[in-house]
Amino acid sequence: FVGGLRDPLAHSPQELLQGTKVDPDQVISEWQPFQTLQPGFVLARAKKLLAPPPTIDMTIEDDTLVATGYASQQWIDEVRRAVRFIPGLNRVRDDQLFDLERIENPLIMFELDQTRLVPGQEEKLTQLAADIERLQVAAQAKHQQVRLEINGRTDRSGTEERNTELSQERANIIAAELKARVPARPGLTIVPIGLKGKLREEMTEADRATNRSVTVKVILSDAQ
Repeated sequence: FVGGLRDPLAHSPQELLQGTKVDPDQVISEWQPFQTLQPGFVLARAKKLLAPPPTIDMTIEDDTLVATGYASQQWIDEVRRAVRFIPGLNRVRDDQLFDLERIENPLIMFELDQTRLVPGQEEKLTQLAADIERLQVAAQAKHQQVRLEINGRTDRSGTEERNTELSQERANIIAAELKARVPARPGLTIVPIGLKGKLREEMTEADRATNRSVTVKVILSDAQ
């Protein structure tokens, strides 16, 4: 008869007996469930609960979960909320955790039927360039390439031909701005694309203004 404490994430006693001369069928055991605070088990428990995307690396330092890489803001918020419920952890260190929505959410706005930016976009471009540079550094550390699709749009006020041309021109302008502001690194591609699709149905002037914009889409892939 064998008894004791066993973490649910540990190998089963039957597995441990394989390859030995002991017949598992002849062993009677009784185990009380318990959760060990050994770092390897704490990390395995955190990964099971938090389900990190493949772009995230996690390690344990004392009672702190260290998360690095990039993910959605929703996942980052969930980590901050849930970490205190994981035995052995009290806090998360996320200063090297990057929110991709910081790049994909901002709208760079344009004047009606123009390639001229509306007032107040300079600060957005400066922050966007800084965030892209941070993403590049994180991607290089994970041996990944970054493709940025610069998506230009218009409202519905012009002809289809004019809107197609203007969408591409707006995308080209922002792509050129970002190339000038972001230090060139291997593995970064910036591609301007004019889109016909709209962000909003145009019920109000605010909807039309939203559609006169450029957004950025991030595509990550393993380095060749």
